[in-house]
Amino acid sequence: MNKILPYLIAIPLVALALLPPNNYWIWAVLLSACLGFYTLFIKVDLFIKIFSVFAFLNCFFSAAPHISFSNYIWFAGFVYFYILCTKIKNWKPIYNILLTVFILQLFLVCVQVLNIDALMNFGRKSNIIYGSVGNSMQLKSLLIVIGAFLIAYRKPRRLKLIIISLVSVVLIYAILCRVIYWFPLVRGPAWQEALRLSFQHPFLGWGIGTFKEIFPALGKGVFAQEGIWRNLHNDWLQLFFETGLLGITLIAGFILSLIIKLLRTDNIHCLVGLVMIMASMCYYFPLNQPHCILIMIMFLAYMKSQ
Repeated sequence: MNKILPYLIAIPLVALALLPPNNYWIWAVLLSACLGFYTLFIKVDLFIKIFSVFAFLNCFFSAAPHISFSNYIWFAGFVYFYILCTKIKNWKPIYNILLTVFILQLFLVCVQVLNIDALMNFGRKSNIIYGSVGNSMQLKSLLIVIGAFLIAYRKPRRLKLIIISLVSVVLIYAILCRVIYWFPLVRGPAWQEALRLSFQHPFLGWGIGTFKEIFPALGKGVFAQEGIWRNLHNDWLQLFFETGLLGITLIAGFILSLIIKLLRTDNIHCLVGLVMIMASMCYYFPLNQPHCILIMIMFLAYMKSQ
């Protein structure tokens, strides 16, 4: 109780000091900023400290400040979820839960392939929802992210066989889905247009969370025939679009330091899991899916604990 008491006293002090009259949204933003800046005084990764402050300051230079400040509220929550995950000592229950979710998703896919899904798609012949999360790309992102953690924790002995199998699946998928044919017609032009717009705000980007509004309004090209692009299907380019060179440099520095640590400790299983997630971010959009974000944050905390 003595450890909790100072924080209990601090809560009303902070709440009343930051509460503007009749505007709870501003209060939520300021409270999130307070939590972000508070990371400077607690034991957490240096990257978390720097990026928490940078992300809030970045909102003031955003092309759509309201969107960026609103996204910062979520960002602050994710930061403290990461801090909470770093306190985990026994990861076995997390592994069991994610394995259960993985199996359940595969079961749903099976009944959907057989067109007997009376739960998610109401027995329709054509599937609208894949697994339980949305379209097929969202499901693939989720399975890859969960699979990365399962491999990292379980540490299977036949890792080389798993890597070969994963690479083979990717190549077969690319051939069957004619990725080489479709890429220059859809994703390629969209990525080029995103880069063109990104270099209009090269250092700080357009602002956190602004892609879904800015790109559909300003982006022009043949990719528009596919509909409104709320995400770029490439999280790395989207991060550059929203946070600029400063933001992407901070993120790259954190990932590079993590890779160096994994190599020094010979933690190949975690490294394989990290590469899986990084690769999926090149073609899908796990950072645009809250359920994937939480698992990715937890995975980062797990790697830091190793």
